[in-house]
Amino acid sequence: MLYVGNLSQNISVINTLTNQVIATIPRNDHPGGLAISPDGSLLYVTNSYGTTVSVINTATNTEVSTITVGAYPDGLTLSPDGSRLYVVNSNSNNISVINTTSRSVVSTIVVGQFPEEISSSADGSKVYVANSESNIVTVINSATNLVIATIPVGTFPMSLSVSPDNSRIYVTNMIANTVSVIDAATNSVINTIPVGRSPMGLSVSADNSTAYVTNFADNNVSVINTATNMVTATIAVGLTPTGIGNFISGTTGCTGSSTTFTITVNPTIATPTISASTVTGNITGCEGTASSDIHQFTVSGSGLTANITATAPLNFEISLNATTGFSSNLTLTQINGVVNSTIVYVRAAATAPTGSISGNVDLTSAGATNQTVVVSYTIDAIPSIDAVNSQTLTTGATTSPVNFSGTAATYNWVNDTPGIGLAASGTGDIPSFTAVNNTASSITATITVTPLNNTSCNGTPIIFTITVNPTPRPSTLTATANLSPLATIYGTPSPAESFTVSGTNITDGITISISPISR
Repeated sequence: MLYVGNLSQNISVINTLTNQVIATIPRNDHPGGLAISPDGSLLYVTNSYGTTVSVINTATNTEVSTITVGAYPDGLTLSPDGSRLYVVNSNSNNISVINTTSRSVVSTIVVGQFPEEISSSADGSKVYVANSESNIVTVINSATNLVIATIPVGTFPMSLSVSPDNSRIYVTNMIANTVSVIDAATNSVINTIPVGRSPMGLSVSADNSTAYVTNFADNNVSVINTATNMVTATIAVGLTPTGIGNFISGTTGCTGSSTTFTITVNPTIATPTISASTVTGNITGCEGTASSDIHQFTVSGSGLTANITATAPLNFEISLNATTGFSSNLTLTQINGVVNSTIVYVRAAATAPTGSISGNVDLTSAGATNQTVVVSYTIDAIPSIDAVNSQTLTTGATTSPVNFSGTAATYNWVNDTPGIGLAASGTGDIPSFTAVNNTASSITATITVTPLNNTSCNGTPIIFTITVNPTPRPSTLTATANLSPLATIYGTPSPAESFTVSGTNITDGITISISPISR
């Protein structure tokens, strides 16, 4: 029998000989992972929206027990002897190890980000965990409950299953709509199989001949021939099937006489292929600086024998990071012939000339057909402004108009001293105005002018000054005295007399001298 959990809160029971649904088990929660006991008598089901695992009697299709585990339990698997049940707790980023006899948690193992599914090797020595947000498979030693390896796979791995001979691990990649085939001896991906949309659950038959994949978005199950790695049948089931875990029941136990024969399978030589999307994003830049606007497109590859090299056209730069690392070329590293979908960012270089520029980003890899991605930018010129002479005048005088010249479309100016009779800011030329200074000292205003071109590319500002002096006042001298006539005997100085002197609005010191008197 084949058991498939459905989002419609039930489990479909399928006869694998006829590929027909023969029963439906209702549930009160979303069934996630499923696992069958070695004798086929018990079905273990995670209740994904809660924190429990249900134990169902397959003869009566009724629940006989529940076990509390971590947050959002999803995938689960049994050890080959059925003594241990391993449960993935997705929101807790760990694994609960359950003793199936006592039906209690005996250990907890920390793994990658948001683990989805788990599967035990046929000999029980290892346990494999698919970590969806880390895009890796974690390998655990079941004797020590320690993580001993990690394997990079496709985008958003959801479910996995180990072949009965321990030679292969099959992993569903939900976003990539593929199944990764891992060599257990080398811990590397050796094949990728396209299946339905949003593949989730996966299980391998006891004779290692068939793998079953539940396609969440297509409401069906893909049947894979493990010898050819090809989909040979598709079975319609309930709404949004998940069926994560080992959901194939055991055989009847009646075995026939064995025979031996040889099958030789020649490998298919994959054609190296590069795929790329068109660019997105509106791009403009300023002359003399790398553009802050960024183009982007995606690149992927399959069947590759070498890395993908991306080369930017003249006046452009590319990077795998939207903010740093831009250069004229970059390398996308292939793993087992595959480059997963990767975003490449494009910007105009600081050396790009003004006006419209365009070119092709070249994507190359040995043996693959070269691909090109068209990119284009508009580079705006930096406007300039000619120097302006400063002015000095007296309060009440009329200033000279300031008519700006240069390459800008317009000019913005700011006055730091509006008290001289000029506004604090404005756009365009500065008209003539009457200078104001009601103080006794000179006032100097600093005018800052920025050239603009109706774009985000502003020019370098210039500065000039307007100095306004106060109105000059007349100078006056005053001397007061009541001197007595000076008299003395020749050869002897007379007694001293004094007088006072004062001045207003004078610009220099007062000079006092004696003029001879005519007799």
